[in-house]
Amino acid sequence: MLAFDFAQTNLQLRRQLVALDYSERDVARVDTAYQLGVALFSAQYRASGKPFIAHLVGTASILASHHAAADTLIAGLLHATFMTGDFGFHPGRRRSRRQRAWLRQHIGAPAEQLVATYDALPWNAAAIATYRQTYPTLDAVTREALRIRLANTYEDFMDDALCLRRSGKAQLYRDPGVRDSILALTDLADWPTLNHLLRGAFQDLENTWATMLPAENRKGTSAL
Repeated sequence: MLAFDFAQTNLQLRRQLVALDYSERDVARVDTAYQLGVALFSAQYRASGKPFIAHLVGTASILASHHAAADTLIAGLLHATFMTGDFGFHPGRRRSRRQRAWLRQHIGAPAEQLVATYDALPWNAAAIATYRQTYPTLDAVTREALRIRLANTYEDFMDDALCLRRSGKAQLYRDPGVRDSILALTDLADWPTLNHLLRGAFQDLENTWATMLPAENRKGTSAL
């Protein structure tokens, strides 16, 4: 079993930030972003039953463990805003001009740009391989958005959601090439701790699939 040491509540996240010597202003900004997230993601749950806000807090906590800047923490905390956030207007639309302006007003332009960039980045086998190949040439905002995505990837494993038999993301991460590219991205991002954690998570996923699926459906799988 994997052990998880990241925040899942706003109070745990605040305590972590204080322990890591984030400034009072940064802590206050993250607190404000959390309150915004509570409204945006009210009554939303993951397939596992985990409150969605807990997943967002966990993503921010993983980023904080890497001493990410406050804007990155806020973007990590609100990374799904344009995907599933309830703005109270423009339902069914994504990254509309009004939605972006609203979020920018509440969290500032740098953090909003990270959220929008994150939302625009595809996350599939071909895209992940491309990010690995082109990482040295990517601009700073895109690199930071990818760090948020890497944190989000690990947080996805923290409630065992990716070990569900029919999880679409689990299917993606069963691809050895995808896993290799993600681990390479953690190296490129100078994040050895996350590399180690993701290796364990991928192995745990592979072991779970090996136990759950008949042998004829496991052809081509590869343990890390």
